[in-house]
Amino acid sequence: MHNVLLGIFRTLLKFWTETSNKPYSLPTAAKQEIDRRIHSVKRQICSEFEGSPRPLEKLEFYKATELRLMLLYLGPFLFHTVVKEPYYEHFLLLASAIRILCHPTWYVTQNNTAKTLLKLFGEKFQLYYGEQFFGYNFHICSAHLADNSLSHGNLDAFSAFPFENYSQIMLHYIKKAPNPLQQFKTRLEEHLNFETSSKKKVCKQRGDHYSVITNEKNCTISDHPNDNFIFANNNVYQVQNITKNNHDFELKCKKVTHLLSLYMDPLPSKSVGLFCSGSLTLESDIVLFNSNSVSKVLCINFDNIFGFIVVLYTS
Repeated sequence: MHNVLLGIFRTLLKFWTETSNKPYSLPTAAKQEIDRRIHSVKRQICSEFEGSPRPLEKLEFYKATELRLMLLYLGPFLFHTVVKEPYYEHFLLLASAIRILCHPTWYVTQNNTAKTLLKLFGEKFQLYYGEQFFGYNFHICSAHLADNSLSHGNLDAFSAFPFENYSQIMLHYIKKAPNPLQQFKTRLEEHLNFETSSKKKVCKQRGDHYSVITNEKNCTISDHPNDNFIFANNNVYQVQNITKNNHDFELKCKKVTHLLSLYMDPLPSKSVGLFCSGSLTLESDIVLFNSNSVSKVLCINFDNIFGFIVVLYTS
């Protein structure tokens, strides 16, 4: 949260948007194009996310969740063909490495790949932006982050997000100035005894079928846009219908065809769960999946480009 998103990634965005007469500075037209793309995908974000990032002129007020959505999901598409190629490819080093380290298994199986990408990111940052800007955050990320994930788990396992989210709850525990510690202890005991921390399950039935369900991974799956794409067997599918088979939900899907990698360097985007296509083309055959065996996919569409991004975490 603090090292990568609020530290490194926001610094990159500031270099692009708040400087002038530099090789990496974005012209006004480029910034307007990115803002137009952000506006285009604003209503296409799936239920697992709070919403789309705000325009770049609001960068100063970006929250860490907005930066995370842009770095891991939207950024490779929003910046494609707009940010100059060397700086776009440099950004992809960071985005690809962090996607690997956020994955529940890749952070171990592809740790060396992420480590190599981050080291190269640090070296090129000094070349492109200047050694004087290579601060503590960049050193930690390029030299130690991959090793830290091996010790502590994927990046979400030791992120500050849960602590930041809980701080608002803690503040509500304190109702008046005197005895804040006693108030907090009492309210916390009430919370632990009487409230549940699990996400409320969603299940909307329509005749013999279901329009919206929530699976065991807390993924919201629907037969309506925004929540009707899934990932299974290394392919992307569109949900056509949802039925119940005993105690499990069954998804009737059609496979999305002609999927390509958005970029090939530093590694094919398919290998980190990013796909693109010029159109939405589906196979005619129906494929069945258990709802608990699939992952969610975020689908965005602008300028006749369809982007499909596998959601890493939904909790």
